[in-house]
Amino acid sequence: MTCIESCSRESRKEKDLRITRMLEEMVVEEALAAMDQDRSPKAYTLTEISSFVGVDAMTIQRIEKSALLKFKNLMLGCKKDGY
Repeated sequence: MTCIESCSRESRKEKDLRITRMLEEMVVEEALAAMDQDRSPKAYTLTEISSFVGVDAMTIQRIEKSALLKFKNLMLGCKKDGY
């Protein structure tokens, strides 16, 4: 079975988890390279990210929007708790 065959049977939750793991890998690898080379980490474009992950830009935007909303809610929760 190819990746295309198995990926086409993924649920949205499975797809989001796979993409999240790939993005984490992308960020960690870049951070390690930047530390090793004593430079700032590279900022990736939406096109670069979607190409690396193998999905369209709209999927990345949907995940980004969801992640930012979760982060916002987390920060608002911390604010209520006095942090």
